[in-house]
Amino acid sequence: MSTQQQPTGILKLANVRLSYPHLFEKHGQDGNKPKYSASFILHKVANDAGIKSIRATFEKLFAEKGIKTKGQYKPCLRDGNEKEGKAGYDGDVMFFNASSDRRPEIFDNNTSPLTEDTGRLYAGCYVNCLVKFWVQDNKFGKRVNAELLKVQYLREGERLGGDHGVEKGSDGVFTDESGGTEDGIL
Repeated sequence: MSTQQQPTGILKLANVRLSYPHLFEKHGQDGNKPKYSASFILHKVANDAGIKSIRATFEKLFAEKGIKTKGQYKPCLRDGNEKEGKAGYDGDVMFFNASSDRRPEIFDNNTSPLTEDTGRLYAGCYVNCLVKFWVQDNKFGKRVNAELLKVQYLREGERLGGDHGVEKGSDGVFTDESGGTEDGIL
């Protein structure tokens, strides 16, 4: 991912937390068209520069479109309190959702392509992402949305939602926390 000047709306965000990743297969919910998608969590202090860049990008998009009444547009950048009770979301963070009809480019931290079978991209890991923010003004509403372009694994983080007390044993059999095995299929 380049550090060169990007066209208006395209922004690289570094060291953000990945949540609800659907990067390798399209996912649809509530009857919506299936898309590749993810949520990105930005800590209000650690990612302050990224949050300011997102807001500045919104202002540039509004200016380019000649929009003076910005309050009518619902921004995709939201406060973590909106997802109170969800792992990783609280008043200390901001977040946004990004999606795409096309599969995003996905890279490891050494910039080699990353595949799903590595298991490196999970809810809670840290990533760099490239997104394109855009203004929607149609029969479906007035919003600022984010299109998912690229994701680069950066580093491990605490899994969001936990591991549910189940580990895969060295023999490939799932075991519970006491070391016993569970019969049957999950």
